[in-house]
Amino acid sequence: MIDLRSDRVSSSDVPPASSPAYPLEEDFWETGTARLKRWIPWLHLFQAFRIAMDYRKLLVAAVGILLLAAGEWACSLMPFAPSTFRYVWPWESAYDSPLNGLAVSANASSIGAPLSDSTVFGVRVLRPLRDFVSAGWPLVRPSRTWGEIALGWTRLLWLLAVTGLCGGMIARLAALNFAGKDCSLRSAFRYCFVRLASYMGGPLLPVVGLGLLWGLCAIGGLVGVIPVAGPWLVAIFWFLPLILGIMMSVVLLGVGCGWPLMYATVSAEGSDAFDGLSRSYSYLFSRPWYALWLLVVTCVYGTALVLFLHTVIDLGVRCAFWSVQSGMGEDRLRALVPSEFAGAPTDFAGATGPERVTEIWMNAVRMAEPAFLFSYFWTAAAIVYFLLRRSVDATPLDAVDEDFPLSTEPFPLVGMPAVEKREAANDSGPESTSPPAPAT
Repeated sequence: MIDLRSDRVSSSDVPPASSPAYPLEEDFWETGTARLKRWIPWLHLFQAFRIAMDYRKLLVAAVGILLLAAGEWACSLMPFAPSTFRYVWPWESAYDSPLNGLAVSANASSIGAPLSDSTVFGVRVLRPLRDFVSAGWPLVRPSRTWGEIALGWTRLLWLLAVTGLCGGMIARLAALNFAGKDCSLRSAFRYCFVRLASYMGGPLLPVVGLGLLWGLCAIGGLVGVIPVAGPWLVAIFWFLPLILGIMMSVVLLGVGCGWPLMYATVSAEGSDAFDGLSRSYSYLFSRPWYALWLLVVTCVYGTALVLFLHTVIDLGVRCAFWSVQSGMGEDRLRALVPSEFAGAPTDFAGATGPERVTEIWMNAVRMAEPAFLFSYFWTAAAIVYFLLRRSVDATPLDAVDEDFPLSTEPFPLVGMPAVEKREAANDSGPESTSPPAPAT
Protein backbone atom coordinates (compact mmCIF):
# COMPACT_ATOMS: atom_id res chain seq x y z
CA MET A 1 0.00 0.00 0.00
CA ILE A 2 1.16 3.55 -0.73
CA ASP A 3 0.86 5.87 2.21
CA LEU A 4 -0.32 9.22 0.81
CA ARG A 5 0.73 10.95 4.02
CA SER A 6 4.42 10.05 3.57
CA ASP A 7 6.95 9.40 0.89
CA ARG A 8 7.47 5.80 1.95
CA VAL A 9 6.49 3.07 -0.47
CA SER A 10 5.81 -0.47 0.56
CA SER A 11 8.10 -3.06 -0.97
CA SER A 12 5.10 -5.06 -2.10
CA ASP A 13 3.97 -2.13 -4.29
CA VAL A 14 7.28 -1.83 -6.22
CA PRO A 15 7.11 -3.80 -9.46
CA PRO A 16 9.97 -6.20 -10.15
CA ALA A 17 12.83 -5.07 -12.34
CA SER A 18 11.73 -7.46 -15.10
CA SER A 19 8.30 -5.89 -15.39
CA PRO A 20 7.44 -3.44 -18.20
CA ALA A 21 7.50 -0.62 -15.63
CA TYR A 22 11.31 -0.84 -15.61
CA PRO A 23 12.39 -1.55 -19.18
CA LEU A 24 15.90 -2.90 -19.41
CA GLU A 25 18.53 -0.64 -20.97
CA GLU A 26 20.58 -1.78 -23.92
CA ASP A 27 23.47 -4.04 -23.01
CA PHE A 28 26.82 -2.22 -22.86
CA TRP A 29 28.98 -3.43 -25.74
CA GLU A 30 32.76 -3.10 -25.58
CA THR A 31 35.25 -4.04 -28.24
CA GLY A 32 38.04 -6.45 -27.49
CA THR A 33 40.65 -3.71 -27.99
CA ALA A 34 38.93 -1.38 -25.53
CA ARG A 35 38.58 -4.19 -22.99
CA LEU A 36 42.25 -5.08 -23.37
CA LYS A 37 43.30 -1.44 -22.86
CA ARG A 38 41.15 -1.27 -19.77
CA TRP A 39 42.92 -4.33 -18.36
CA ILE A 40 46.39 -3.29 -19.57
CA PRO A 41 46.42 0.55 -19.58
CA TRP A 42 49.99 0.92 -20.85
CA LEU A 43 48.81 -0.28 -24.26
CA HIS A 44 47.65 3.31 -24.75
CA LEU A 45 51.30 4.16 -25.40
CA PHE A 46 50.92 2.68 -28.87
CA GLN A 47 48.70 5.64 -29.77
CA ALA A 48 51.76 7.89 -29.61
CA PHE A 49 52.66 7.33 -33.26
CA ARG A 50 49.23 8.33 -34.54
CA ILE A 51 49.05 11.37 -32.28
CA ALA A 52 52.64 12.49 -32.92
CA MET A 53 52.26 12.35 -36.72
CA ASP A 54 49.88 15.32 -36.69
CA TYR A 55 51.21 17.94 -39.08
CA ARG A 56 50.71 20.69 -36.48
CA LYS A 57 52.90 18.90 -33.95
CA LEU A 58 55.56 18.20 -36.57
CA LEU A 59 55.56 21.86 -37.58
CA VAL A 60 55.96 23.00 -33.97
CA ALA A 61 58.71 20.40 -33.48
CA ALA A 62 60.62 21.66 -36.52
CA VAL A 63 60.39 25.24 -35.27
CA GLY A 64 61.60 24.15 -31.84
CA ILE A 65 64.61 22.33 -33.29
CA LEU A 66 65.56 25.37 -35.37
CA LEU A 67 65.24 27.64 -32.32
CA LEU A 68 67.45 25.33 -30.26
CA ALA A 69 70.07 25.29 -33.00
CA ALA A 70 69.87 29.08 -33.30
CA GLY A 71 70.43 29.34 -29.56
CA GLU A 72 73.53 27.16 -29.79
CA TRP A 73 74.83 29.38 -32.59
CA ALA A 74 74.20 32.50 -30.50
CA CYS A 75 75.99 30.92 -27.50
CA SER A 76 79.05 30.28 -29.64
CA LEU A 77 79.30 34.04 -30.26
CA MET A 78 79.22 34.93 -26.57
CA PRO A 79 82.47 36.29 -25.14
CA PHE A 80 82.47 33.70 -22.35
CA ALA A 81 82.05 30.74 -24.73
CA PRO A 82 85.17 28.53 -24.86
CA SER A 83 86.93 28.07 -28.17
CA THR A 84 86.12 24.36 -28.13
CA PHE A 85 82.34 24.96 -28.10
CA ARG A 86 80.74 23.90 -31.37
CA TYR A 87 77.20 24.12 -32.69
CA VAL A 88 75.57 22.03 -35.41
CA TRP A 89 72.63 23.03 -37.54
CA PRO A 90 69.99 20.33 -38.08
CA TRP A 91 71.13 19.61 -41.61
CA GLU A 92 74.88 19.73 -41.04
CA SER A 93 75.64 16.16 -40.03
CA ALA A 94 76.43 12.90 -41.66
CA TYR A 95 73.91 10.50 -43.05
CA ASP A 96 74.04 6.73 -42.80
CA SER A 97 71.44 4.46 -44.28
CA PRO A 98 69.59 2.05 -41.99
CA LEU A 99 69.54 -0.33 -44.91
CA ASN A 100 73.24 -0.87 -44.22
CA GLY A 101 72.62 -1.98 -40.62
CA LEU A 102 70.82 -0.99 -37.44
CA ALA A 103 73.87 0.48 -35.71
CA VAL A 104 74.90 4.06 -36.38
CA SER A 105 78.48 5.13 -35.79
CA ALA A 106 79.30 8.18 -33.72
CA ASN A 107 80.47 10.11 -36.78
CA ALA A 108 77.76 9.00 -39.19
CA SER A 109 74.30 9.79 -37.93
CA SER A 110 71.03 9.73 -39.75
CA ILE A 111 69.40 12.21 -42.03
CA GLY A 112 67.80 13.74 -38.94
CA ALA A 113 71.09 14.80 -37.50
CA PRO A 114 70.55 16.91 -34.36
CA LEU A 115 68.52 14.30 -32.55
CA SER A 116 70.18 11.21 -34.01
CA ASP A 117 73.89 11.15 -33.27
CA SER A 118 74.01 8.38 -30.68
CA THR A 119 75.50 4.93 -31.12
CA VAL A 120 72.26 3.07 -30.47
CA PHE A 121 68.97 3.67 -32.26
CA GLY A 122 66.90 3.47 -29.07
CA VAL A 123 68.75 6.33 -27.37
CA ARG A 124 67.55 8.72 -30.05
CA VAL A 125 64.05 8.71 -28.57
CA LEU A 126 65.43 10.25 -25.36
CA ARG A 127 67.61 12.82 -27.11
CA PRO A 128 65.61 15.85 -25.79
CA LEU A 129 66.14 14.55 -22.26
CA ARG A 130 69.84 14.06 -22.94
CA ASP A 131 70.10 17.63 -24.24
CA PHE A 132 68.52 18.87 -21.00
CA VAL A 133 70.96 16.88 -18.88
CA SER A 134 73.98 17.93 -20.96
CA ALA A 135 72.96 21.60 -20.68
CA GLY A 136 72.71 21.43 -16.89
CA TRP A 137 75.66 19.13 -16.20
CA PRO A 138 78.35 21.88 -16.39
CA LEU A 139 76.59 23.59 -13.48
CA VAL A 140 77.19 20.72 -11.05
CA ARG A 141 80.42 19.10 -12.18
CA PRO A 142 83.70 20.12 -10.46
CA SER A 143 86.54 22.22 -11.89
CA ARG A 144 84.27 24.71 -13.61
CA THR A 145 85.36 28.07 -14.93
CA TRP A 146 83.20 31.17 -14.81
CA GLY A 147 82.86 31.05 -18.58
CA GLU A 148 81.57 27.47 -18.45
CA ILE A 149 79.08 28.38 -15.72
CA ALA A 150 77.77 31.36 -17.72
CA LEU A 151 77.55 29.25 -20.86
CA GLY A 152 75.75 26.48 -18.97
CA TRP A 153 73.14 28.83 -17.54
CA THR A 154 72.58 30.49 -20.92
CA ARG A 155 72.10 27.18 -22.70
CA LEU A 156 69.87 25.79 -19.93
CA LEU A 157 67.56 28.81 -19.78
CA TRP A 158 67.25 28.94 -23.56
CA LEU A 159 66.52 25.21 -23.74
CA LEU A 160 63.85 25.51 -21.02
CA ALA A 161 62.23 28.46 -22.79
CA VAL A 162 62.13 26.76 -26.21
CA THR A 163 61.02 23.37 -24.93
CA GLY A 164 58.54 25.02 -22.58
CA LEU A 165 56.85 26.75 -25.50
CA CYS A 166 57.24 24.22 -28.33
CA GLY A 167 57.32 21.07 -26.22
CA GLY A 168 54.47 22.39 -24.11
CA MET A 169 52.40 23.04 -27.23
CA ILE A 170 52.98 19.49 -28.47
CA ALA A 171 52.15 18.05 -25.04
CA ARG A 172 49.04 20.24 -24.89
CA LEU A 173 47.79 19.09 -28.29
CA ALA A 174 48.67 15.48 -27.48
CA ALA A 175 46.85 15.61 -24.13
CA LEU A 176 43.68 16.92 -25.77
CA ASN A 177 43.90 14.39 -28.62
CA PHE A 178 44.46 11.53 -26.17
CA ALA A 179 41.38 12.64 -24.22
CA GLY A 180 39.28 12.76 -27.40
CA LYS A 181 39.35 16.57 -27.71
CA ASP A 182 41.18 19.08 -29.85
CA CYS A 183 42.09 22.74 -30.12
CA SER A 184 43.64 25.03 -32.67
CA LEU A 185 47.34 25.76 -32.94
CA ARG A 186 46.68 29.34 -31.96
CA SER A 187 44.84 28.27 -28.83
CA ALA A 188 47.67 25.92 -27.86
CA PHE A 189 50.22 28.71 -28.37
CA ARG A 190 48.22 31.10 -26.20
CA TYR A 191 47.78 28.41 -23.54
CA CYS A 192 51.53 27.69 -23.33
CA PHE A 193 52.71 31.28 -23.72
CA VAL A 194 50.62 32.39 -20.75
CA ARG A 195 52.08 29.52 -18.67
CA LEU A 196 55.67 29.82 -19.90
CA ALA A 197 56.83 30.81 -16.41
CA SER A 198 55.24 27.62 -15.03
CA TYR A 199 56.99 25.50 -17.65
CA MET A 200 60.37 27.03 -16.86
CA GLY A 201 59.81 27.23 -13.11
CA GLY A 202 59.18 23.52 -12.63
CA PRO A 203 62.75 22.40 -13.42
CA LEU A 204 64.26 25.51 -11.80
CA LEU A 205 62.54 25.17 -8.42
CA PRO A 206 64.72 22.23 -7.31
CA VAL A 207 67.76 24.37 -8.06
CA VAL A 208 66.91 26.41 -4.96
CA GLY A 209 66.94 23.33 -2.74
CA LEU A 210 70.04 22.04 -4.46
CA GLY A 211 71.78 25.35 -3.84
CA LEU A 212 70.92 25.25 -0.13
CA LEU A 213 72.29 21.72 0.26
CA TRP A 214 75.35 22.66 -1.75
CA GLY A 215 75.90 25.72 0.47
CA LEU A 216 75.78 23.65 3.64
CA CYS A 217 78.42 21.31 2.27
CA ALA A 218 80.52 24.31 1.22
CA ILE A 219 80.34 25.67 4.77
CA GLY A 220 81.63 22.32 6.00
CA GLY A 221 84.48 22.65 3.55
CA LEU A 222 85.37 26.05 5.00
CA VAL A 223 85.52 24.47 8.44
CA GLY A 224 88.10 22.05 7.09
CA VAL A 225 90.45 24.95 6.33
CA ILE A 226 90.98 25.57 10.08
CA PRO A 227 94.53 24.44 10.98
CA VAL A 228 94.86 21.19 12.92
CA ALA A 229 91.25 20.98 14.14
CA GLY A 230 89.62 21.48 10.74
CA PRO A 231 90.45 18.12 9.16
CA TRP A 232 89.44 16.34 12.39
CA LEU A 233 86.07 18.09 12.44
CA VAL A 234 85.44 17.24 8.78
CA ALA A 235 86.40 13.61 9.38
CA ILE A 236 84.19 13.29 12.49
CA PHE A 237 81.12 14.86 10.87
CA TRP A 238 81.70 13.41 7.41
CA PHE A 239 78.37 11.57 7.63
CA LEU A 240 76.56 14.92 7.29
CA PRO A 241 77.94 15.69 3.79
CA LEU A 242 77.14 12.11 2.81
CA ILE A 243 73.50 12.57 3.84
CA LEU A 244 73.31 15.92 2.07
CA GLY A 245 74.94 14.39 -1.01
CA ILE A 246 72.33 11.63 -1.15
CA MET A 247 69.60 14.27 -0.86
CA MET A 248 71.18 16.21 -3.73
CA SER A 249 71.32 13.05 -5.83
CA VAL A 250 67.59 12.44 -5.23
CA VAL A 251 66.86 16.02 -6.31
CA LEU A 252 68.97 15.67 -9.46
CA LEU A 253 67.48 12.30 -10.41
CA GLY A 254 63.98 13.62 -9.80
CA VAL A 255 64.57 16.63 -12.03
CA GLY A 256 66.31 14.62 -14.74
CA CYS A 257 63.64 11.92 -14.91
CA GLY A 258 60.61 14.06 -14.06
CA TRP A 259 61.35 17.03 -16.32
CA PRO A 260 59.06 15.77 -19.15
CA LEU A 261 56.30 15.01 -16.65
CA MET A 262 56.47 18.58 -15.32
CA TYR A 263 55.66 19.95 -18.77
CA ALA A 264 52.96 17.31 -19.26
CA THR A 265 51.39 18.30 -15.93
CA VAL A 266 51.13 21.98 -16.86
CA SER A 267 49.81 21.08 -20.33
CA ALA A 268 47.16 18.68 -19.02
CA GLU A 269 46.14 20.39 -15.77
CA GLY A 270 46.78 24.05 -16.51
CA SER A 271 48.48 24.33 -13.11
CA ASP A 272 51.58 26.13 -11.89
CA ALA A 273 55.24 25.16 -11.58
CA PHE A 274 54.92 23.84 -8.04
CA ASP A 275 52.11 21.47 -9.02
CA GLY A 276 54.15 20.20 -11.96
CA LEU A 277 57.14 19.60 -9.70
CA SER A 278 55.17 17.90 -6.92
CA ARG A 279 53.19 15.64 -9.25
CA SER A 280 56.27 14.50 -11.16
CA TYR A 281 58.15 13.62 -7.98
CA SER A 282 55.07 11.99 -6.43
CA TYR A 283 54.24 9.83 -9.44
CA LEU A 284 57.84 8.74 -10.03
CA PHE A 285 58.60 7.81 -6.44
CA SER A 286 55.14 6.30 -5.82
CA ARG A 287 55.24 4.01 -8.88
CA PRO A 288 58.95 3.66 -9.75
CA TRP A 289 58.70 0.21 -11.35
CA TYR A 290 55.60 1.14 -13.34
CA ALA A 291 57.31 4.34 -14.50
CA LEU A 292 60.38 2.35 -15.51
CA TRP A 293 58.23 -0.10 -17.47
CA LEU A 294 56.49 2.77 -19.28
CA LEU A 295 59.91 4.18 -20.15
CA VAL A 296 61.05 0.81 -21.55
CA VAL A 297 57.92 0.44 -23.67
CA THR A 298 58.26 4.01 -24.91
CA CYS A 299 61.90 3.48 -25.93
CA VAL A 300 61.32 0.12 -27.60
CA TYR A 301 58.29 1.34 -29.52
CA GLY A 302 60.03 4.59 -30.43
CA THR A 303 63.05 2.67 -31.67
CA ALA A 304 60.87 0.68 -34.05
CA LEU A 305 59.21 3.87 -35.28
CA VAL A 306 62.55 5.62 -35.83
CA LEU A 307 63.88 2.66 -37.77
CA PHE A 308 60.74 2.56 -39.91
CA LEU A 309 60.76 6.30 -40.56
CA HIS A 310 64.49 6.32 -41.27
CA THR A 311 64.10 3.48 -43.76
CA VAL A 312 61.19 5.19 -45.52
CA ILE A 313 63.12 8.46 -45.87
CA ASP A 314 66.29 6.75 -47.04
CA LEU A 315 64.48 4.57 -49.56
CA GLY A 316 62.49 7.58 -50.77
CA VAL A 317 65.67 9.60 -51.38
CA ARG A 318 67.20 6.68 -53.26
CA CYS A 319 64.12 6.11 -55.39
CA ALA A 320 63.91 9.82 -56.24
CA PHE A 321 67.57 9.87 -57.30
CA TRP A 322 67.36 6.67 -59.33
CA SER A 323 64.15 7.63 -61.11
CA VAL A 324 65.35 11.12 -62.07
CA GLN A 325 68.74 9.69 -63.04
CA SER A 326 67.08 7.41 -65.60
CA GLY A 327 65.92 10.45 -67.54
CA MET A 328 68.53 13.10 -66.72
CA GLY A 329 71.65 11.00 -66.59
CA GLU A 330 73.90 10.24 -63.64
CA ASP A 331 76.60 12.80 -64.39
CA ARG A 332 74.19 15.72 -64.77
CA LEU A 333 72.18 14.73 -61.71
CA ARG A 334 75.28 14.33 -59.54
CA ALA A 335 76.31 17.84 -60.56
CA LEU A 336 72.96 18.99 -59.15
CA VAL A 337 72.93 16.67 -56.10
CA PRO A 338 76.61 15.87 -55.32
CA SER A 339 75.93 13.25 -52.62
CA GLU A 340 72.37 12.09 -52.17
CA PHE A 341 72.91 9.36 -49.57
CA ALA A 342 76.62 9.20 -48.84
CA GLY A 343 78.11 8.94 -45.38
CA ALA A 344 78.61 12.71 -45.15
CA PRO A 345 76.39 15.78 -45.43
CA THR A 346 75.59 16.98 -48.91
CA ASP A 347 78.37 19.33 -49.95
CA PHE A 348 76.84 22.49 -51.41
CA ALA A 349 79.79 24.77 -50.70
CA GLY A 350 79.84 27.43 -53.37
CA ALA A 351 76.65 26.13 -54.95
CA THR A 352 74.56 28.59 -56.95
CA GLY A 353 71.35 28.55 -58.90
CA PRO A 354 69.55 25.18 -59.06
CA GLU A 355 71.98 23.60 -56.62
CA ARG A 356 70.89 26.05 -53.92
CA VAL A 357 67.25 25.07 -54.48
CA THR A 358 68.23 21.41 -54.26
CA GLU A 359 70.05 22.20 -51.00
CA ILE A 360 66.88 23.66 -49.50
CA TRP A 361 64.86 20.55 -50.31
CA MET A 362 67.54 18.17 -49.06
CA ASN A 363 67.79 20.11 -45.80
CA ALA A 364 64.02 19.95 -45.43
CA VAL A 365 64.17 16.17 -45.79
CA ARG A 366 66.91 16.05 -43.16
CA MET A 367 64.53 17.79 -40.74
CA ALA A 368 61.85 15.10 -41.00
CA GLU A 369 63.31 12.58 -38.57
CA PRO A 370 64.33 14.98 -35.76
CA ALA A 371 60.95 16.71 -36.02
CA PHE A 372 59.20 13.39 -35.55
CA LEU A 373 61.45 12.48 -32.62
CA PHE A 374 60.74 15.80 -30.91
CA SER A 375 56.99 15.35 -31.46
CA TYR A 376 57.04 11.71 -30.33
CA PHE A 377 59.01 12.52 -27.17
CA TRP A 378 56.53 15.09 -25.86
CA THR A 379 53.52 13.09 -27.03
CA ALA A 380 54.76 10.02 -25.16
CA ALA A 381 55.49 12.20 -22.11
CA ALA A 382 51.87 13.35 -22.07
CA ILE A 383 50.54 9.77 -22.36
CA VAL A 384 52.92 8.52 -19.65
CA TYR A 385 51.68 11.31 -17.39
CA PHE A 386 48.05 10.25 -17.92
CA LEU A 387 48.90 6.62 -17.15
CA LEU A 388 50.84 7.47 -13.98
CA ARG A 389 48.09 9.83 -12.84
CA ARG A 390 45.51 7.10 -13.31
CA SER A 391 47.66 4.61 -11.40
CA VAL A 392 48.31 6.94 -8.44
CA ASP A 393 45.23 9.18 -8.25
CA ALA A 394 42.67 6.99 -10.08
CA THR A 395 41.89 9.92 -12.38
CA PRO A 396 40.13 9.02 -15.64
CA LEU A 397 42.31 9.10 -18.72
CA ASP A 398 40.06 11.62 -20.47
CA ALA A 399 40.27 14.24 -17.69
CA VAL A 400 42.12 17.26 -19.08
CA ASP A 401 41.95 21.01 -18.60
CA GLU A 402 39.99 22.31 -21.57
CA ASP A 403 40.60 26.00 -20.82
CA PHE A 404 37.48 27.25 -22.57
CA PRO A 405 37.54 31.05 -22.80
CA LEU A 406 34.93 32.73 -20.63
CA SER A 407 32.27 34.65 -22.52
CA THR A 408 32.00 38.34 -21.72
CA GLU A 409 28.41 38.49 -22.93
CA PRO A 410 25.65 38.31 -20.30
CA PHE A 411 23.39 35.28 -20.12
CA PRO A 412 20.28 35.56 -22.32
CA LEU A 413 17.05 36.54 -20.62
CA VAL A 414 14.22 34.03 -20.60
CA GLY A 415 10.68 34.00 -19.29
CA MET A 416 9.06 37.16 -17.95
CA PRO A 417 12.29 39.23 -17.95
CA ALA A 418 12.62 38.56 -21.68
CA VAL A 419 8.99 39.64 -22.24
CA GLU A 420 9.47 42.81 -20.22
CA LYS A 421 12.64 43.67 -22.13
CA ARG A 422 10.89 43.13 -25.46
CA GLU A 423 7.92 45.29 -24.45
CA ALA A 424 10.23 48.03 -23.21
CA ALA A 425 12.02 47.97 -26.55
CA ASN A 426 8.71 48.22 -28.40
CA ASP A 427 7.55 51.13 -26.24
CA SER A 428 10.75 53.09 -26.84
CA GLY A 429 10.62 52.50 -30.62
CA PRO A 430 8.47 54.19 -33.22
CA GLU A 431 4.75 53.99 -32.68
CA SER A 432 3.07 51.30 -34.68
CA THR A 433 -0.56 50.99 -35.43
CA SER A 434 -2.27 48.14 -33.73
CA PRO A 435 -3.68 45.48 -36.01
CA PRO A 436 -7.42 45.64 -36.64
CA ALA A 437 -9.62 43.48 -34.54
CA PRO A 438 -10.72 40.28 -36.23
CA ALA A 439 -14.19 40.37 -37.75
CA THR A 440 -16.87 38.47 -35.95
